[in-house]
Amino acid sequence: MLILCIFYRIFGCLIIASSFMMPCVKTYFLFIMTGVGKGCFNIFVGGIMMFNAVSGANILYSICGWCLIASGFIFLFLSRVKKMSDEDLERAMSVYA
Repeated sequence: MLILCIFYRIFGCLIIASSFMMPCVKTYFLFIMTGVGKGCFNIFVGGIMMFNAVSGANILYSICGWCLIASGFIFLFLSRVKKMSDEDLERAMSVYA
């Protein structure tokens, strides 16, 4: 359980750093800077949180997991179905941030 909490913090920092377009994320985690990569990563982290919620953890993990999965599908929808480029997604994220 402690190891999962450490990974949640690391993944959370990666998601926040990608929202601020930090140079270290652009250098080492370029997949997270694309719409498809960000969507898949959010779905991955949300799935891990949902797995932890099923195993008897706090309801907060379940709520956060569902939110991350929903945001992942929104990123996938915008990048694939609406054919928004990565620059458009960055511009849309900066408006809401």
